[in-house]
Amino acid sequence: MPTTCPPDATKTWRIPRRRVSVRIELTDGTPLSGSLYADAKTASGAPGRVADRLNDAAEAFVPLAVEHRHVLLRKSGVALIRLRDDSDERSRPRERDQTELKLRMTMTNGATVQGCVRARLPRQRTRALDFLNLNSQVFVEMIGGDGHLTLINSDHIARVIEVIEI
Repeated sequence: MPTTCPPDATKTWRIPRRRVSVRIELTDGTPLSGSLYADAKTASGAPGRVADRLNDAAEAFVPLAVEHRHVLLRKSGVALIRLRDDSDERSRPRERDQTELKLRMTMTNGATVQGCVRARLPRQRTRALDFLNLNSQVFVEMIGGDGHLTLINSDHIARVIEVIEI
């Protein structure tokens, strides 16, 4: 005898989420557009962030809402994610002890991104090399010259150049 669930039974276990419009480049160069999900609110009451969900090691896949369906993406197959509406994503102000680096990154799929990354690094280790070697998050947050946030899969960074302003 098959087991059936009442229509509203699955809604009981859902975590409230909000949609964030994104443009994704896969490691093979395939572009995708849609929406990723972030928690509606964190324990502190602030909106959840896509970056936090992507850096959660408990999930190997994330759903991308495209039209009227979901495409399940393996996070390791994503090279970079450009957030279209990132006002809640960048809600964390720069902290006093964070180092800011201006970098140009070339991905293994040939895409190039440029902007600023921020990280809390030891005082004697504030170079781009230190940032790349000491960073524990898979998806690195970069704020581009246009002010938008790009999430970069550090496993697919092929080359990094420090941008020096003269």
